[in-house]
Amino acid sequence: MNCFNEDILQKYVDGECTAEESRKIEIHTGNCAECRNTVALFKRRSENIKKQINALVGDVPEMPGISTLIKEKKPVIPIRKKLVYGMAAASVMLIIVLLLEKPFSSPDKETIMYYNIDYEIDANKPLTEQEMVLYITDENGFGLNNDSN
Repeated sequence: MNCFNEDILQKYVDGECTAEESRKIEIHTGNCAECRNTVALFKRRSENIKKQINALVGDVPEMPGISTLIKEKKPVIPIRKKLVYGMAAASVMLIIVLLLEKPFSSPDKETIMYYNIDYEIDANKPLTEQEMVLYITDENGFGLNNDSN
């Protein structure tokens, strides 16, 4: 007789076989005493293992129902409203402070540097030996001696 191997019989005991495989094993174990005894042995082992696991675990605490959890939940919306109102008030205060800071006034004194070369530069001389002239003017365009440029 073509007997099933122990792995397939264990899958059958664990309920992991397909419907077709289960049907074939049931037909075979009806005719084969050795496979029937093996399946019975695997079922006893499985039941013993389940009993030992249940003895180790003990009583599983009962989980509260969903309705209990919903009743215990505190409303979150008032906290969010307070946060939104606080953020809005802080934003308005920041805008007021920034507008009162006088950002539109121009500075009293301003330094502007213009770079202009009015003479020939000798590329063979080092920069320290070159002639350099600085013209300093005020905001009206007048030089140190009240000369215009």
